[in-house]
Amino acid sequence: MSFSMKWTGDGLEKFEKAVKALGSKQARAVYRSAVNAQGALLRKDAVRILPEQSGLEKKTIQTALGKPMKAGLQRLSYKISARGGFIRMKYFKAGETKEGVIAFPRNKQVFQPNHFMMAGRFPNRKALPAKFNGQVFQPKNWGATGKSTWGRTIASGKRSDVRIPDELTSPAMVKLADKHRDGIDAKILAGIKKLSGGIID
Repeated sequence: MSFSMKWTGDGLEKFEKAVKALGSKQARAVYRSAVNAQGALLRKDAVRILPEQSGLEKKTIQTALGKPMKAGLQRLSYKISARGGFIRMKYFKAGETKEGVIAFPRNKQVFQPNHFMMAGRFPNRKALPAKFNGQVFQPKNWGATGKSTWGRTIASGKRSDVRIPDELTSPAMVKLADKHRDGIDAKILAGIKKLSGGIID
């Protein structure tokens, strides 16, 4: 699954005025600079807010967002994208107890009974092979009582209900996107004034 947040400024009247006064090349440079500046602020806010909102570490969010698609000579827009499905529980400070696993998706404690991260019987637990390091699992083999028999066949890593593309569309992020988009006009106007020596306002 992927999500893209894409927006441009609404200052078309100012942009058209700048084109007539300064020429297309200079006007587009002003517009491009304004869009990229506000887009960078939005991405910075996303990296600040999403760790608290999702429970993921800052570096995980930064990696998931990747590099933005900035406004260029032909494309006057700024695009933030995130791709991926439900995040594995291992990324939410997961830890094993005798009764199961505790993790913190969205920074809220979640207890998963009978789940495990290591092998063997307590208290002599052993680390799983490196490829399973840190993963949270639910045993496939269950006894008649409904309790785990700590089966040898390992199920796929347990996942949370958190997806970064969904987190980008939260009310908090949408509000910030609107705020930074609305700031584009002021930057365009400031750039036009500077290039025109204050003649255009």
